Amino acid sequence: MVYRFTAIAAAVVIGFSLVQLTDLLQPTSQGPPWQLVVIGGLVLGIVITWTGLTSRLNGWTVLAINAVAAVVVSFRIATPETTTNLIPTGASLTVMREQMDQAFALIRNGIEPVLPAAGLVVIVTLVLWTVGGLATYGIVRHRPSLAVIPGLVLILQFATMDRTPTSLLAVLAFSVVVTLILLAVAHDERRATAGRMSHTSGAATSRGAVAPGAAAGAAVLLLGTMLSVTTLDDQVPYDGYVEWRAATGLTGEFFGGVSYNPFVSIQQSLVTQSDTPLFLARVNGDVDASHVYFRLLTMETYQNGQFFADRPEIDTLESAQWERAGHSFSGPTAQVRTDIQIEQLQMDWLPAAYAPVEVRSNDDNITDAMRVRTDDGSLVFDGGLSYPKMLYSVTSEIPQPELAALVADENGALSPMFLAAAEASETVPEPILVEPQRLNPPNASLYLAVPDDLDDGVAVLAEQQTAGLTTDFERGIALEAWFRSNAFSYTTDIPAGHGATDLADWLLVDESPFYRAGYCENFATSMAVMARTLGIASRVVLGFTPGESFNPDDNVVVVRDRNAHAWVELWMPAQGWVRFDPTPRPDQINPATTGDIGEDLGFDATEFLELVPQRDSTLIDSANSRFFDPGIVPDDNIEFDPSAFDAPAGGGFSIPGWAVPLVLLGAGVIVLFGAIPALKWWRTRKRRSRLSDGDIAAAWEEIVATLTDYGEEPAETVTPVELAASVDPAMTPLAEVYGDWVYGPPDRSNPAAVATAQRSLDDTTERLSGRYSKSEKLRARYQPKSLLPLRLRNLIRR
Repeated sequence: MVYRFTAIAAAVVIGFSLVQLTDLLQPTSQGPPWQLVVIGGLVLGIVITWTGLTSRLNGWTVLAINAVAAVVVSFRIATPETTTNLIPTGASLTVMREQMDQAFALIRNGIEPVLPAAGLVVIVTLVLWTVGGLATYGIVRHRPSLAVIPGLVLILQFATMDRTPTSLLAVLAFSVVVTLILLAVAHDERRATAGRMSHTSGAATSRGAVAPGAAAGAAVLLLGTMLSVTTLDDQVPYDGYVEWRAATGLTGEFFGGVSYNPFVSIQQSLVTQSDTPLFLARVNGDVDASHVYFRLLTMETYQNGQFFADRPEIDTLESAQWERAGHSFSGPTAQVRTDIQIEQLQMDWLPAAYAPVEVRSNDDNITDAMRVRTDDGSLVFDGGLSYPKMLYSVTSEIPQPELAALVADENGALSPMFLAAAEASETVPEPILVEPQRLNPPNASLYLAVPDDLDDGVAVLAEQQTAGLTTDFERGIALEAWFRSNAFSYTTDIPAGHGATDLADWLLVDESPFYRAGYCENFATSMAVMARTLGIASRVVLGFTPGESFNPDDNVVVVRDRNAHAWVELWMPAQGWVRFDPTPRPDQINPATTGDIGEDLGFDATEFLELVPQRDSTLIDSANSRFFDPGIVPDDNIEFDPSAFDAPAGGGFSIPGWAVPLVLLGAGVIVLFGAIPALKWWRTRKRRSRLSDGDIAAAWEEIVATLTDYGEEPAETVTPVELAASVDPAMTPLAEVYGDWVYGPPDRSNPAAVATAQRSLDDTTERLSGRYSKSEKLRARYQPKSLLPLRLRNLIRR
């Protein structure tokens, strides 16, 4: 094999890209693993291309066969229920379009590893199919560069999609691999062209020579590029340059759907708070609907100025632990059931009122496609993106922080702020010391990590705002109250890319653009980071503030685009994760933790912060005067039918798990046995066409292939005339004109000889057809031997 090293290099490149894919896609929870499907497509691309080219089919024919097979496989992956005998129907096209829309939405907005939606698996399968086919084409047609370059491009594309920072060691290792691959290609090229000469300016030179200077320059350029990208990667936001909110469909107030970039940072982007209805929810339970937040997901990792969820663990509903035991709230909770009807929200993360304890839907396809994030109970829709009129119900246990445990210091006495309130004759709960206390959540380092290059002024500012306070609960209240004070202003009227993207500048430098002015992203990010500098575990939550009343009689609320919000959860050792909302929204649709406490206590606890020893009272301001009425615009185009949730869940038809691999096996058998006759039919048509054009060898190849399929493959030493004499007299005219065509003069292909070959081919084919039984003909029809390259047939024979 001339291009042995190139073939090895191509296999290494493709294997490397498959490894990268495991970091981009989550494992398949039901049915065959997506890896098996993708590798199947890769193998098909290689086999079809290799078989076609070694059977002397031209490139366009091989491309057409690959395209037809790829279409069949794509519809089988994405729309198996709508195909008839592997043939797509009209319904298949509709479903495929929906699957592709979901796949591209996941590519645009998903956090890797994303869920392996059917459309996404189709895209990845086709990409690997193409790379495998190009690699095979490059090797067979002596174009080794084509065998490795597409795979290298794919590796770089996957590396771009993977937002996880790449270590310098990995960059160097990749550079070494690329260098070795280029050397392998150059080595094979020199071997393949050894002895050939080309003329350059009249001088004969070896075509196999490799310029050392060019190779060294390419290596230096590649290494320099990789190192510069690694050095400058911190300059690019972790989520790229995308808006926090994205509308799909038409512009203005008319949206086909609304999705949200699942990253929260100090970087301010343009937010349009429209009245677009995202979903409706009927709220029943022990918490008033006006205080029910809807959570999409939590973000625990802070890196490059961004909060994001770093490769969260996802589980099925059947085996879900819901919220993992170490993260669950240990204090009192209130049960709430929310019946949710999606309107314009298009996300793979589904809204729910805190961590669920039960999820159900009247549509089994919805619950079958739902997954649960195990550390916070967030819901993921494995079916792609939520869609209008999608219905599901979630029962949640919403934390109700126990003040008696939170007002106590580590010794069980009142903490300074609440002690000051008690001394001012306010009624304060008798403190209780909860044992055992969980000082930090599981994997605490994730929730406490701050960058090494964080400005020291942020930590100093956090200490100033919490001076004299001894408990994490008091410090959380102090930070929340400070952010909601007159020291900050809330605005969404900020042009994108204005430059105030650094947390320290936004908090500390009053000359900074939009100093201490912004919206929920800025406030949530700042408070979470400041809490971490104080040793308080924190995470940022993306979701929605409580909705407005839509149907009071049924406790139905509507959650709109302007309800999109980000807030903070701090870890309280006595309880668990407790919500704090530092954003001073002027519409006041986001109740503060201090406000909730005030309702329970009967007084505003933040008034006593200034009485705490060593505390600067000038830092405490009231935010109550910041309210204004934004003007609620009712929506009269949405409907909600609560009775849809009252029917019992379940019903419908579902395919048993054992049937999926059986169906796939059956489909594979059908494709295999249909492909062999189809390839032979196509090959015969091509040979007939070549014969019509004067290529008499095509007729001889067809007869030899027919004999091979019938188990009478000719020996390589027999002459054409000898073979014809042993087979049938009808074959003798073809043997004679074929001998003249092979060994005769250049103008040997005359119309009379071609006509003789055609008649002899037809007569011989008819004679052979009458010689064998029906079972022998059937066996010959599906005999793949003649489709194999001669080299492989000889190897099998030996």
